[in-house]
Amino acid sequence: MKQLLLSLLLMFALTSCQTEEEFETPEQQAETTDSVAEDTENKDDETNDDDDDDEKNNQNSQSNQNNEESGITKTLLTSIIIKNSWNLKNLTEKKGLTDYINRTAKFSGFTFVFKDSGKVIAEADNTVIDGSWTITGDEKQGLLLMLDFNSNTSEFLSLNNSWPIVSLSDRRMGFVLGELDITANKDNRVLLSFGIVN
Repeated sequence: MKQLLLSLLLMFALTSCQTEEEFETPEQQAETTDSVAEDTENKDDETNDDDDDDEKNNQNSQSNQNNEESGITKTLLTSIIIKNSWNLKNLTEKKGLTDYINRTAKFSGFTFVFKDSGKVIAEADNTVIDGSWTITGDEKQGLLLMLDFNSNTSEFLSLNNSWPIVSLSDRRMGFVLGELDITANKDNRVLLSFGIVN
């Protein structure tokens, strides 16, 4: 009798140790498997998102190094710059990921002409501001447009720098100075672009 009771207690103990998962129907088990697969995919997506962030953080340095791959050469940049007259289309100074100062309006009405002699002239109404320009760097490490205006105005002093080129077409050229670091919540870039005078 004692042995029978012990056997029953042992069977009861073993049965009660089973998990809910063991009692799931095949349909429920399939749903659980799908749920685990979705969780895994979501984690993979999150990992890919992190990779995307890293890619964005490195985008500035890579874009400078990819001039050769994108076809931006010193000869091409020089020929496009000197054959057109330009308006400044954008000058925006980033102050973190959400704040910025847009200085574009300060250059409204100015036409920029780049001479093959290395001289640059910015002219609006009766105002003429001259300076110099040169292209430095190389296609592998990144090309830079160096501007140096002879002016005491803060607007033109803000253009005096070596600007890494990131985009170029027959009608537009874009430059980005500084770096974006999303993980550190920092964005100290200055965005500059010129478009041809219509």
